[in-house]
Amino acid sequence: MVRSIIQVLAVVAIVSLGNFTPADAQEKISFQPALEAFLRGEFSSRTLPGLDVQRAREIQPVLSREATLWIAAGPAEERDRRRLIAASIALHVANSLGEQAWREAYNLLEWGCKLVRRNSHPSEAERLWHWAAIATTQASGYGEDADLHASHATERFPAEPRFILARAVAAELQSWPDERHRSLTDRNATIATLVRDRFRATAKHPAVKAEAHLRLGFFFLRHRYAAQALKEFQEAGETEEPYLRYLTALFEGRAHDQEGRLADAITAYRRAVLAVGGAQTAELALASALARAGRLDEAYELVRTAIQPSKPPADPWIGYGQGDLRFWPSIASALEAALR
Repeated sequence: MVRSIIQVLAVVAIVSLGNFTPADAQEKISFQPALEAFLRGEFSSRTLPGLDVQRAREIQPVLSREATLWIAAGPAEERDRRRLIAASIALHVANSLGEQAWREAYNLLEWGCKLVRRNSHPSEAERLWHWAAIATTQASGYGEDADLHASHATERFPAEPRFILARAVAAELQSWPDERHRSLTDRNATIATLVRDRFRATAKHPAVKAEAHLRLGFFFLRHRYAAQALKEFQEAGETEEPYLRYLTALFEGRAHDQEGRLADAITAYRRAVLAVGGAQTAELALASALARAGRLDEAYELVRTAIQPSKPPADPWIGYGQGDLRFWPSIASALEAALR
């Protein structure tokens, strides 16, 4: 589910166009036309070769060989941009491979990462490239991969709050899966400590404070430390981003439910429904709480509305495990503009 969403969102990736169609098994893979087209500012997947996932292992060696020659052939003052363009093609291909060939996709991202880190000075385009790659690795669900790339990004941009947060999210991803009702240290005490330490350090940065507290609170909630979770949700405070408002209220409701405070849970679930109207997770949680409170008519009406065959809004809970993938459209657009 997580990685399949990468494939859907690849439609709006940095080159923002289309899906690949499998090529004939004998067709020669070449990225030369794409490199030249991207250099001209023509960001179109039509210039990329047809890529069959069965040949995924061939892609990175071919791109590496052709891009190395292409970068060296350009004037010295253009090489930083050329490296970013080659890395951006790698990012686009990695998104297209996604779940079907994640190891090859990740190798492409790491190749691109090494390439852009050779640039003389960190640039806005490079920052956006790393952010896009972070979103991709977080959405993969592989915490170790997400941690490695986030560490590379923070080496180049040590003061970037979202990259600092990304390292905490990577630790959180490594704490999955876990069994319910276990303590924080039953599964892996080292990871549990890492999650707490990284989120607490991240929360010192105002730009990502709310999300750091939200995620640390959910980490406590997963292990049934409801009182500690509620403290973190309170620290998260109010935020303008509906995604964070929704999840904070939803998780507060669950924490109150754990503690047996049904009225408080109902109040929190209502705030979640108001934050993102039509999101089924909050609507059904509220309906359940109302039913347990004996307010069956109100609960029935909520359930009836929630299951209507309509197109509901994107539920933030579905995207929680995908981290910064929710920013993908804006990152993609900004990166394309920065590469021109």
